[in-house]
Parts: sequence; C-alpha cells; structure tokens
Amino acid sequence: MPENLPEGWFNAGFIEWTDSDGVREVRAVTVHKNNQITLMGGTQKLSVGTQIKVYPGCDGRASTCLKKFNNMLNYGGIPHMPNKSPYDGSRVF
Repeated sequence: MPENLPEGWFNAGFIEWTDSDGVREVRAVTVHKNNQITLMGGTQKLSVGTQIKVYPGCDGRASTCLKKFNNMLNYGGIPHMPNKSPYDGSRVF
C-alpha cells in the first residue's frame, strides 16, 4: 500500500483479488491503520504474491466526497439535514 496515504483512507473500502481457482474474491476493509488493513471475512485463498486491488472507503460526508474523490456531482447524501433523530429521544421540530 502507498505509505503517503493518511490512516483511515481505506476504512469502509474494499479489496479484491482473483484466487488460484480464478474466482474473484472481495472483502470489506474495516480498519486502515499503521499501513495495515483489517478485513471483514476470511482470506483462505489469498496467498503471498497474489496481486490485490484496494479501494478507498467513503464515510458519507459531502466534504469527503469533494476532497477525497472530487465527485460532488454524484454525492447522494443530504448534507444540510440536522443531525437529530426522532428515535433517539431528541425532538426533531
């Protein structure tokens, strides 16, 4: 992995590789810290020397979409919605 990326760059992202049987495998990245990643799911058929692709994750924030991906045109969130929920005991209105 490139060492110049900040910690968390790949959080909520994923990796993919093709195993020895030619099957495409995909795993979610749960943590990216100290130039290491933690995956959700096993890596039984991921062997040393296998080429992988690592894709960065999105935290759903408009600022991340703009700064990290330069892709505000396709941002699907609601950036100005108040951070309140009728289900946590807070009044919404």
